[in-house]
Amino acid sequence: MKYHILAVGVSKHQNDIKNLQFADKDATDFYTLFTNNVTDIGYKKLLINSEATFSAIRTALGQELRQAVGVDDTFFFFFSGHGATAEDQQGTALAHYLLPFDATRDIPSSSISIDYLKEAFGKIPSKSSFVFIDSCFSGSINGKGYNYPNKKGLKTIKKFTDEILGKGSVVFTASKADEEALEDPDNQNGLFAHFVLHELQKHRTEETYPVADIFTPVTQAVIDRAKNHFSHTQTPTVNVHFEGVVRLPVFKRPLRLSPQILEVPKHPQLTSAVFSAPEIEISDKQLQKVINDMVNLVLPSGSSTSVTQDIAYERFCWTLIKKLKESWDKQFEAFGSDVSKMPATVAQLEVDSMQLVLLGCVTTLFGENKKMEVYSEVVSDILSWGRGRSGLVALISMPEIILVNIMYVVGVTAIASKNLMPFKTLLYTRVEDSENDGEPLPIFAHNHIHYCDALGGYATKVADHVREVLKSYNWMPELLPRLKDDPTNYQLQVNLLLSMLLSKYGIRLWPDFGRFYSSRVKSIAVKVKYDSEFRRQLAALFEEKPDQIRQVLIDNMTKVRNEGLGGAGFFWESIGPQAFLTEEEIKAIKKEPA
Repeated sequence: MKYHILAVGVSKHQNDIKNLQFADKDATDFYTLFTNNVTDIGYKKLLINSEATFSAIRTALGQELRQAVGVDDTFFFFFSGHGATAEDQQGTALAHYLLPFDATRDIPSSSISIDYLKEAFGKIPSKSSFVFIDSCFSGSINGKGYNYPNKKGLKTIKKFTDEILGKGSVVFTASKADEEALEDPDNQNGLFAHFVLHELQKHRTEETYPVADIFTPVTQAVIDRAKNHFSHTQTPTVNVHFEGVVRLPVFKRPLRLSPQILEVPKHPQLTSAVFSAPEIEISDKQLQKVINDMVNLVLPSGSSTSVTQDIAYERFCWTLIKKLKESWDKQFEAFGSDVSKMPATVAQLEVDSMQLVLLGCVTTLFGENKKMEVYSEVVSDILSWGRGRSGLVALISMPEIILVNIMYVVGVTAIASKNLMPFKTLLYTRVEDSENDGEPLPIFAHNHIHYCDALGGYATKVADHVREVLKSYNWMPELLPRLKDDPTNYQLQVNLLLSMLLSKYGIRLWPDFGRFYSSRVKSIAVKVKYDSEFRRQLAALFEEKPDQIRQVLIDNMTKVRNEGLGGAGFFWESIGPQAFLTEEEIKAIKKEPA
């Protein structure tokens, strides 16, 4: 006897259908749990997002499974995504449908119907089938149901839980037909999927156990959390078409799931709050002196004084960060609990950090790499300031915006001066991560800094704010004439590189560059194609070989665009993967036979 599994999760859609957050993760978690524990696996397939097309799902359920499954085998089918209720193709009744990646508003002809599933499962010769569906069929746009506008007044409804799928089946769905199935942001899964996964991972003494053992605890847990946390009614439903006791295998190697232990409240005020760039009061004469003094401190000196200068530089770095920390501690103690004070407090912290940020720009331009290593180590200390503090999460995380400002200033300076090494030194400086068993991670991989809670926890808001802050640094165009008083283009180019780099490491970052015309960022692509020295530096930044860096960028650009991150429509006017190909390469591709 063998076990077989097909897991499908659709968070992102090709057409005008509301995207979900965790459906792809639901399917991936279920598939990973299954394949990590079951040894005698036959057919196994995971289809998520753009892979989960209408034809791919039907091919898997049809030809592939019929050839792989034996008469004594057991088949598991898991689906997470949108469901819909629409007319069946005969127009005689309403029916339940599962929406693939390429579903259109013509649900009956573009989605997976209950009639098709019944036919497909009937041809799969398995002894038993387990079907888990985390979708709803209520048509609610708030949950995991898709509103089909052309339903006729038909009373008969073909439901998943009313059908026998194959010789014998267990069909366990997320909610009743008229209820919404919710996603759970705290646990980063569908509400139903989370508790199914939780129940399947419980410690059990036997090798198998009755499938009925999971129904009651999952159902009760979903009902309770929906009611107590979301003020919502969601009732999982189950239908068993078996004779005798049906048993599940025990999953002894659980997933490493990391839900938030404490529910951290979001502050709606911060979503709409305006975080203006601070106006720094410093005369041109004062600013000129500060810049000149920093340049003299950073510029390489003769060998006889280099050690002394290095010591002076490091002391100055720590003096600046100590001064900023003292200022932050005073603001933290005086803050209280009034969230409306947040924009003013952010502005004051950014004013106090001006010299530290300026030093990052000067060091990137004029310093040796060992000075950049010192600077990066010093500013990384910011990530430790929240440890041991209690109170508003948004307030505790506020210093992270300083690190983001520094990251973009160094990145803009590095690109404008055609020297990416300082940027790499900063990004790859390792800092302990309390959420990763204390294992040090590169600064850029602490992805929470890109979503700084002090600005509401939204990467778009962080990116918009950083762009305004960079414009307020009137010293940047003096040091970098290429900016021409507006660093926006370079900020977007830094965001492009960060998005690509984070994508390579499996981290999603809002593609801010995707909201703007390609002319703002295309110079990066031009350099990658025609500037061998820049290509060499970029390869070093990505820790790849120079002759492979273009393909890495193409792969990650494709990944970012497919994931959507707020809607792939943002990319219609920005660059895409093809931008990294030369005209000759594009022509060659077009000439290839289909």
